[in-house]
Amino acid sequence: MSSLDSIVRDMISKGYSSSEIVKALTDMGIDREEAIKLLILNSRELDKLIKDTSEEIARFVINEQLESVERNLMNDLKEYIDSRYRLLSRQITKHMREEFNKQLKEIYKVEEQVNLLEKKVLDLELRLYKDRPEKRSKVPLGKILSVIGVLLLISTLFLELDQFVKTMLAVVGMLLVLGGVMLG
Repeated sequence: MSSLDSIVRDMISKGYSSSEIVKALTDMGIDREEAIKLLILNSRELDKLIKDTSEEIARFVINEQLESVERNLMNDLKEYIDSRYRLLSRQITKHMREEFNKQLKEIYKVEEQVNLLEKKVLDLELRLYKDRPEKRSKVPLGKILSVIGVLLLISTLFLELDQFVKTMLAVVGMLLVLGGVMLG
């Protein structure tokens, strides 16, 4: 039977019609009903084999396509993340630069105010020396610097400034107080 099965399968796969296969089997001495049974049985087995093979091919193709889609998605996602990272880095750098420039302007304003205060102190000292030479020893520069430092420290409590600028004013005030104490 095995050799008959392989003959029938071979004829089916080569495209012979059912009647041609039955005729060939009857020519080999097989009863017509038995030939039809062999044809039906082998047709079913071939149909199942074709179906199984088709399903296997379909799974393979689908898996290949899924892997390709996954690779493409991963590449697209990586490109998107990289582009967002670069954009965000540029924005952060720009923001930091703007904030730094803003803080620098505030520092320059504070520096101008300190310079103005120093000028006023010097003018005051000169006036004191000119008007009252006898009082020179009573108003030393150290005390004046200490007073200015204390004024700067107090101003940090009441001025509406950025925290960084307030900190800078406080540091300058403390330095003036220390300088005044050392000179005084």
